[in-house]
Amino acid sequence: MASELTGKPATVVLLASGKDSLHLVFSRSADLGVDMRKAMEAAARMVDGKGGGKPDVCQGGGKNPAGAGDALKEAEKVVEAMLRDDRGQVDA
Repeated sequence: MASELTGKPATVVLLASGKDSLHLVFSRSADLGVDMRKAMEAAARMVDGKGGGKPDVCQGGGKNPAGAGDALKEAEKVVEAMLRDDRGQVDA
């Protein structure tokens, strides 16, 4: 689903799912240079988890699915900050 959505320009996808444990997928379109690993790092801390991947797509998870909303909000803040000030720029 993330790949399909990020095929469109200027798109960031933050997905979370799970009942007993949480699975996260963060992705961005090729025209954006933000590093999704930074968003994953911030979100994973919120759910007692970890994650990794490439600058354009990351996967992770955690032991605290109840924190999914907070994790997504934190990831959104990180992405917005990178888009605002270009500190998160990486080579696509």
